[in-house]
Amino acid sequence: MVKFATFLLLAIVRLAVAFPAYDSLVGLSEREINEYVTRNGVAEIPNPPLPLPKGQDGLKLVNDPAHPFIAAGPNDIRGPCPALNTLASHGYLPRNGVARPDQIITAVMEGIVFLHNIQNSI
Repeated sequence: MVKFATFLLLAIVRLAVAFPAYDSLVGLSEREINEYVTRNGVAEIPNPPLPLPKGQDGLKLVNDPAHPFIAAGPNDIRGPCPALNTLASHGYLPRNGVARPDQIITAVMEGIVFLHNIQNSI
């Protein structure tokens, strides 16, 4: 077991030495950090995309007038899946929480715009 642990430790150290670009910059002086950045460059972080314009295809307003939110009543059944609970609370599924498989598929396709065939969305 000791031989295996030694082998494993040496293998990990070898990987750390093989990828010096992943070394930590903690403890380096400002001059050393500037040299490192000059030598290796800095990855640019892209700006996040802007919100899509209102009315663009692909967006669905969950709380639309045809599907208002109504909280579950005392006799309604809700399970551990937040997506199905949301679909039931907005009326895509029966509001009592009891649904057939075909109703679940239709609700997911209409409420979340999740297509049954991924090729249709490409």
